[in-house]
Amino acid sequence: MTKKTYNVEAKGVIRLWMDVEASSQEEAEALAEKCTERMYGEPGPWQPLADGYTLEITSVREETPPKLIQIPKRDFIPGWDD
Repeated sequence: MTKKTYNVEAKGVIRLWMDVEASSQEEAEALAEKCTERMYGEPGPWQPLADGYTLEITSVREETPPKLIQIPKRDFIPGWDD
């Protein structure tokens, strides 16, 4: 049996918590709303929850092996590369 390779793309939701200093619930929500999109490793007030993530699979594609291109050997001609 030959195994095939598949490329899986997914988008994830990571559950986090953060501490925000605010004078009201509305202010805290507004501050949190500014931080809704973060890059991995970007500094910020976020603290991850243990095992707090979910993934949504967006596509699964079979990986096709690369095509091999046969390059013909060049005829040797004395003095050609001089």
